[in-house]
Amino acid sequence: MSGDLTYTSADRNEIKLWTPEGEKAFDVKSGRSKMSTFEEGAPVTIELNEAGKVIDIHRFTVEMNFDEHPRTTPGYMIQVNGTVTKIQSGLISIKTPTGLYTISAKTAPADAAVGDEVSLWLNEGNMVIDHHGKEKNMKGTHRRIFGKLIYTGRTKNQIKLSTPEGEKVFPLERLDVKTKPIAEGSQIVVELNEAGTVIDLWKAQ
Repeated sequence: MSGDLTYTSADRNEIKLWTPEGEKAFDVKSGRSKMSTFEEGAPVTIELNEAGKVIDIHRFTVEMNFDEHPRTTPGYMIQVNGTVTKIQSGLISIKTPTGLYTISAKTAPADAAVGDEVSLWLNEGNMVIDHHGKEKNMKGTHRRIFGKLIYTGRTKNQIKLSTPEGEKVFPLERLDVKTKPIAEGSQIVVELNEAGTVIDLWKAQ
């Protein structure tokens, strides 16, 4: 596990790391002699045994993190910009500074071409949930609706929610959204694009 070292106890029996999932504490079983060589705030990688205790620690190098994709927490999205590098077999490949992503040509403009600049929206699972030409202004085009999930259509092409404004039905087209295991009756939040289609959903906290 990798993260920034935020705390080392005086007896070096415990350390804390700041990770993408927040601050985490770990008991140290071995490798205490190395602790003095790491200042607080240093990027480190720790090795854990089956019990979750630290058995070794190393300085985290840039090369180890170079290909990591960005991640965020449920309910938030990351926007990355990239360029279309290939269009083949109904798929469009988009190269970004954080990695290579693929979207369906069916959801892209008919005149999409190699070299086009694209803005991608990624959810917490690093899935592309929406995309637009980079020149398109996205501000204010997405909406979030809170409600209780009443049902998902038999063909999973729509969902019905009980909201403060009454029952509402929304189209559901994305495969990765359809397969999310959320039971009927759950309180959820849906993310709608400018066309009113559900592009992501998650359980309300």
